[in-house]
Amino acid sequence: MPVARAAEAEASATDARLDQLFGEHAAFHAFLDELKVAVAADDRPKVAGLVSYPLRTRIEGHAVRLRTPEDFLAHYDALISPATRSRIAAQTYAGLFANGHGAMIGDGQVWFASVCPDPTCTSRSVRIIGLNP
Repeated sequence: MPVARAAEAEASATDARLDQLFGEHAAFHAFLDELKVAVAADDRPKVAGLVSYPLRTRIEGHAVRLRTPEDFLAHYDALISPATRSRIAAQTYAGLFANGHGAMIGDGQVWFASVCPDPTCTSRSVRIIGLNP
């Protein structure tokens, strides 16, 4: 039981940190679960749909700007490399690092945050905002 209690305490600390930074935590927890399932299933369109566009990243040492899910899918293997897939699979909710920019998977391979989908910002959704393969 002590291990289960420690995991619960870590998750509770993550909840509190995300609540403090972003005013809520449930969407971040749900997003991480959704991303892990999509990557494990190699559901590439689903993963592409979890990205905030345009996305600035680097592919093979070159800075690129991906404007659409189709752009993302064209570079999927470089962006979601085996090492990145492994980091996503290993990431626990309780172990998330978060700061004012968002939440981080691994050593910064993936960053995600709550973003406004349109200029009115009437609603927010959690999306990938950074990839560092």
